[in-house]
Amino acid sequence: MSQRQAEKYALHAKGQSFLIQIKFRQSNCWQGTIQWLEGRKARSFKSLLEMILLMNEALEKADTGDDKQETCTWE
Repeated sequence: MSQRQAEKYALHAKGQSFLIQIKFRQSNCWQGTIQWLEGRKARSFKSLLEMILLMNEALEKADTGDDKQETCTWE
């Protein structure tokens, strides 16, 4: 693991905004934090798949206005 700064990205999709900070890349997996700006929530993730699932859930909630808990959740 190298001593370098975390990578930061901003993503916008379907009217929703996310700030992603990649802290580590271990075993070909991204690990870091994701902030959903409109939902005013933040979560850590341990893989790219987990990050994508969180983004997908946020987009579904924004489309339906539904705030139910699901498997990989922002709650």
